[in-house]
Amino acid sequence: MNNTSICLYNLIINWNVLITVLSVISGFFVATTIYLKNGGRAVIMSLFYTLSIILSFLLSRLLHYLCHLEQYNNIGEAFTNYNIGSFFMPGIVLAVIILAAILRAVKLIDNLSILLDAMAPSLAFVMSMIRFADRFTGECQGKYVIPSYLVSFLILLALFILLFILGISALSPAKGDMFRLFLAIYGASEIFIDSTRNDASHVFLPGESMIAFNNASGFVALSQIIGAILCIYIFIYYIVKIIKVNKMLDVNEKISKLVLKLVALILYFIAACSFIGLAEYKVQRHSSEFVKYYSIQVTAIIVMLVTIYLMYRIHKKAVYKSISQRCPS
Repeated sequence: MNNTSICLYNLIINWNVLITVLSVISGFFVATTIYLKNGGRAVIMSLFYTLSIILSFLLSRLLHYLCHLEQYNNIGEAFTNYNIGSFFMPGIVLAVIILAAILRAVKLIDNLSILLDAMAPSLAFVMSMIRFADRFTGECQGKYVIPSYLVSFLILLALFILLFILGISALSPAKGDMFRLFLAIYGASEIFIDSTRNDASHVFLPGESMIAFNNASGFVALSQIIGAILCIYIFIYYIVKIIKVNKMLDVNEKISKLVLKLVALILYFIAACSFIGLAEYKVQRHSSEFVKYYSIQVTAIIVMLVTIYLMYRIHKKAVYKSISQRCPS
């Protein structure tokens, strides 16, 4: 498909560039609207959004270079010649997380969780449009019936709609929970989407000592690894929070029942992760049976997300109980 959208004398602008730029601008207004609604300041969002764009650009390009060394002559070319190579989209999410961690460490921004919550729908929207732009670049194509970019676009667009509604409504989750919801669903979707791509990004480390590692892990894309880490992190985060909150409660009531719930959810989560990994291993080696193995994988991903949601619900209930004990009516 022709990727040229504007051609005026020597000025040529491609569709993917135009769509990306417009989505980034729109994403800023989305994030700012939600941030201002929750008491934030436009200047802080402007600064954070600008730094996120710069860091996302650099990190996405660096990670693409590391995954596709064959497309570049050297690392300098990755940052000077944009006619070759591409960008690694999960680098956008990593850049926001890294920037937030830096700002939290230096304590430059108060209520960083509110800012990240405002960024969540913006990230979902921008990345959905980037995936839509892949229609013109030929990237993120599928190995099977449906193009991978289309599935990713629809998932991210639906996630944007959900997060935007939550962000502007009175039903907005507690501080930070909206961003964690984004991370969990985005991470889970990447596990499946990158499995179906014909151009997934894999990191192959150089040196003879890494040959065994490369042979063992070569079927797992970097996006899948990042997605799995995000989901595991969110799951563990809520476990830790539940334990901390319940230490402040009266331990006389239903602790044994809570422990049983946690153990059951942990076992379900481990089982789901195991089936996701097994299905991925099988589908990469028996591609003719992709319907069977992807059905198993998608089901396991849904179970994994449900366990994360149930952990969130248990944490939320524990927080309400803690508040009611400290402030009895």
